[in-house]
Amino acid sequence: MTLDMVKASRDSLIVELTAAGARVTGSAVRCPFHKDRNASGSVYQDNGSSTWLYRCHGCEWSNGRNAGDVVAVVMARDGLTFPQALERLGVDGQSATGNGGKLWEGPERFGEWLAGKENGRFAGSWFYQDRDGRTVLAVIRVDGADGKKAYRPLHPAGDGWKVGDPPGKLPLYRLRDIGDAGRVVVVEGERCVDAARSIGLTATTSAHGAKSAHKSDWTPLAGRGVVILPDADETGARYARDVAAILTRLTPPATVRILPLPGLAPGSGDDIADYIEQADGKTCEEIAGGIWELADALAPWTPPPDPGPDAGDSTDNAPPTDSMPDPGPPWYSIGDVFKLGDYARGMPAISTGYGTLDALLGGGIRPQTVTIMAGRTGSAKSTLALNMTRHIATAGESVLFLKLEERIIEAVWRMHAAAADVPMRVFLGGVANTNGETRTKLTDGWRFLTDLPLRFSDVRPLDGIDRVVRQHAQAGGRVVFIDQLSHITVEGADFGYATASLISNRLRRLAVETNTAIVVVVQVNREASKHKVELTCNDLRDSGQLENDAAAVILINKIREPDGPVYGGTPTPLYLQLLIGKARYGRQTPAGSYLELLWWPRTCRIDPKPENADDAERRGEGVPL
Repeated sequence: MTLDMVKASRDSLIVELTAAGARVTGSAVRCPFHKDRNASGSVYQDNGSSTWLYRCHGCEWSNGRNAGDVVAVVMARDGLTFPQALERLGVDGQSATGNGGKLWEGPERFGEWLAGKENGRFAGSWFYQDRDGRTVLAVIRVDGADGKKAYRPLHPAGDGWKVGDPPGKLPLYRLRDIGDAGRVVVVEGERCVDAARSIGLTATTSAHGAKSAHKSDWTPLAGRGVVILPDADETGARYARDVAAILTRLTPPATVRILPLPGLAPGSGDDIADYIEQADGKTCEEIAGGIWELADALAPWTPPPDPGPDAGDSTDNAPPTDSMPDPGPPWYSIGDVFKLGDYARGMPAISTGYGTLDALLGGGIRPQTVTIMAGRTGSAKSTLALNMTRHIATAGESVLFLKLEERIIEAVWRMHAAAADVPMRVFLGGVANTNGETRTKLTDGWRFLTDLPLRFSDVRPLDGIDRVVRQHAQAGGRVVFIDQLSHITVEGADFGYATASLISNRLRRLAVETNTAIVVVVQVNREASKHKVELTCNDLRDSGQLENDAAAVILINKIREPDGPVYGGTPTPLYLQLLIGKARYGRQTPAGSYLELLWWPRTCRIDPKPENADDAERRGEGVPL
């Protein structure tokens, strides 16, 4: 590129000014050569020529002058002579500043140029070596002003670097570091590899992101144990499946386990770097050891069966029975059971946020099970489900709430009201119309909720629910609430006894297959709604197999008002009386006794009952708050 071409390029001037630390907005420039708070500089084209110039009205930045071209900017910025500046700019046969098929001095130089072009920041470069240790690929990253990340590959060519991939399959990142390691971690992206290596894990990744696993040569991992740690979103889950499919087809195949890291919010895109950052107080050895322990408890990943092009059609072309492999006896030996992943992993309970309820349930709700929460119309079933969701998410568990009875926005209003301790009517009237203390509470409540690992859906078909729950589980989620059962649809069927039984059985299997705790809100039947008798499991509407398939049944028996005044609370709260109709891992409430929670209808908040509340009521003192 000639000197005249460089001087006539506005982009070149902007790039070099930005590299000097200037902030350029249109033609206005915040000068990089003095403390400039008012954008006292500007770029403009010289009258009578094609040269672009930079002028500052606040300093004499160019050797006693206040204006100069791109060469003057480079000389002032880097302290160079005129010939050195020309060399830096790629003039007179030096490395070019253009893209296309030109050669670059190095990946960093190209990254700086691209950052200026995109008005962003050069964030770094990563280098890939082949089996012999030769650098064959570099990937640079530029963070744009809009928050988006741009990646570009370069490869060695002659005396410089050329934009684009080298020919053939790409090597894995940090290939030489894998050595003879028996176990290797696969993550998504070079930054995550570096994070994993920082805690002592042998780690690698493929180039070019989640959609390009097929472009890399994975054969160095043949026959090894591989643990894939996906990012916490659907893209990460898909990348994990793609890599696992490739690795299990190698010769010999790798033994693959996919481990969604616990505690990462579903859909957040968080990764192992975030997981390490959240592990406050733990040593690198403890974090790495915990990952291996979780991975060892998982069964190896197996590809889904391929039904073939004629699946579901005629079986005329099926092989003779005597040529098919013997599936073995239809039972497990005790040795087989010991090898199952669930045997070592167990089914640790997840707290509902209500200690007395957890105690009756045997510690809380459990993965691989269904819990039923039932009550009459207006008994705060949905409100209790939303409060449990908030408590569980606050403890770090990812929760999916399927809101089928009303709009999702109304469910979030209720959750926001409870978190902010403001009346529900505030949301009905519009939060934009609030001010003062109410606005402050709303803001604090919203900040609190947006940090929680929560996601909502209103999908109603049973097949759709199956898909969204599996996606939630693949992203690391372990808890699902469904509000409510009677709004789930099955194609070609009306809701009734048979349909409820089908849905119940499907949800039970879904909980087991996804290692998920599913809580389903259910309405009691009409007879139970009419009469104020104590509820039992038999009162579940169209119960079918519900009570048999569920591990626990929570019944909201009735609502009562406290005796006496309420200290510290306005207006008066109500008590929710709960019965435990079934608890496979805990115990039922004895006949004539109840578990009580404190419900504030105005703010949709449900709290544990104060420990000394019974004594206070007996003394006529109401609820001690």
